[in-house]
Amino acid sequence: MVQPGAKNAERQPPSGAEPDAQPGRQQRRSRERRRQLAKAAVRLIEERGFEALSVNDVAEEAGISIGGLYRYIRTKSDLLVIACEDIFGGLREQMLAAVAAEQGLINKLTAAMRVYWLACQDKADLVRLTYREYRSLPPEAKAVYKRQEFEIAEVFRDIIRAGVITDEFRAVDDRVVAYEIVFLSHMHAFKSWVFQDIAPERLLAEHIALFVARLERTDRRAGEP
Repeated sequence: MVQPGAKNAERQPPSGAEPDAQPGRQQRRSRERRRQLAKAAVRLIEERGFEALSVNDVAEEAGISIGGLYRYIRTKSDLLVIACEDIFGGLREQMLAAVAAEQGLINKLTAAMRVYWLACQDKADLVRLTYREYRSLPPEAKAVYKRQEFEIAEVFRDIIRAGVITDEFRAVDDRVVAYEIVFLSHMHAFKSWVFQDIAPERLLAEHIALFVARLERTDRRAGEP
């Protein structure tokens, strides 16, 4: 026997399912829309420069109405922020996970370099864009970018500092070497035409070998006191 109200009860979603699902769908749509805007903004800024960028052109490129676009931005500068915000997103955490999975300071440094270098290669367009248009970023976005780059450099510095303290590495300025790694990782974004005939893994291996040779003590490697 069907109880009164049973039909209505059957139509109800599981308790708590719909409130949780709806925000989740909205968040996914919002992230996807921001990715579309970022992609459109990067392409047009690289092509024309930020000063010549038109909000209307970005909306058209992203397949969104002007009204829809202004749900995600307040000013034209926000387009540049959206374009640049993904350059370091989650990268520090990936580097730390790679470091934690390795034994030995050289291996830890190599793992961190690999994660950062490959990310910079994968996002070469964002690296170029950030360098070229950095002056156009609003102050708060510049502060975020500086903080993120600082935190990434600190991953390298911590490993290098530990190596110097334990006498596994030569006595070097950890800040200088860490930022040399950062800058060299950006090189491919600006000089890719020079390395067209070199496989990315080979180029990465050359960079790693350069810093290993700079840091590793040859006397310890040879087993001498």
